[in-house]
Amino acid sequence: MSVIDVGSGAGDVSLILADLVGPEGKVLGIDVNAQLLETARARAGALGLENVTFTPGDATTIDLENNFDAAVGRCVRFFIKGRVTLLRRLASHVRPGGVVAFQEPGNATLQPSSLPPSQLLDQIWTWITALYAQTDRDLYAGLRLFTLFKDAGLGGLVKLAWLGHRRGACAHVHRLRVRSRVSQRPQRH
Repeated sequence: MSVIDVGSGAGDVSLILADLVGPEGKVLGIDVNAQLLETARARAGALGLENVTFTPGDATTIDLENNFDAAVGRCVRFFIKGRVTLLRRLASHVRPGGVVAFQEPGNATLQPSSLPPSQLLDQIWTWITALYAQTDRDLYAGLRLFTLFKDAGLGGLVKLAWLGHRRGACAHVHRLRVRSRVSQRPQRH
């Protein structure tokens, strides 16, 4: 199995995928931050994983193979402009019957709270939202995933799952069987 991890950063998802695909599979992690990829490579080396590689680059323009079994991204859509174009591009590089899966925060618009109330936490939230506004970040990225898939022409085969609270964070996960190329293999549960 061959998987591309878009916005792989320090390799958290890529390393899990490398374990899942096993020694016969391969994982390609892509990120614009080459320094973070050095960390990812070191982590993979420390784990003895030889089936995962990391390449610096922009997923919207980097040369890609056409035969990935899956394309994934976690907490990355938030940072990407041209989101629909990227999703279409990734889907075009996934083999017939493959999977495109993204996980994005669904709670980025909710102000954090604490008991007792914290002025520092409130100030940090003010700074974060100001930064998001200045850098054109989509606070609703997780909530817009279904629409993104539909806008990319991939909405007919989207499956939506809600992941409950995990360490205080919620997420939407969209899983896509690539349209008109769906395999007949049974799903693992």
